Amino acid sequence: SIGETATNRKFPSAFADRYRRQPGSCKGRTPTDPYKGDGTGQSPRDVTHTQKRHPPNPPLRNSLTMSDVVPAPTTAVPAPAPETNAVEEPLDLVRLSLDERIYVKLRGDRELRGKLHAYDGHLNMVLGDVEETITVVDINEETYEEVIRTVKRNSEMLFVRGDGVILVSPPSRA
Repeated sequence: SIGETATNRKFPSAFADRYRRQPGSCKGRTPTDPYKGDGTGQSPRDVTHTQKRHPPNPPLRNSLTMSDVVPAPTTAVPAPAPETNAVEEPLDLVRLSLDERIYVKLRGDRELRGKLHAYDGHLNMVLGDVEETITVVDINEETYEEVIRTVKRNSEMLFVRGDGVILVSPPSRA
């Protein structure tokens, strides 16, 4: 039962003596138990995190100087304004193609050639005067040969969802 002590149970006496409840101990732990602490009555788990790991804060200053408030003037030459044609990241190449004809390869064997009017970071694009080429592979039921055919269609304006884009480039000159 819950109220029994270790001596009431059938254990060897050395075992019972070791685990007998001591006054002021927790669940029969002995004073040499590492969780008991250093004898101050406070276990290491009772010590707060700041007492245990951090040194005390330095004393506060009561006055501010001008260098604390205003940064010192610099004599450095300001950085030149970035060029509008500079390429620093991959989407800058797409930015340089605005209002130009581009070639876009899409999933599903689709290709687009058209004038880039707008785009965003997801590569969603608005193209104008677009020629779409779809490559379809059919299998002849009699000979089981692959028959490749291309379907072309033209659109005045087309929105392209960016998750289908594989490649964006200037159109090939072939």
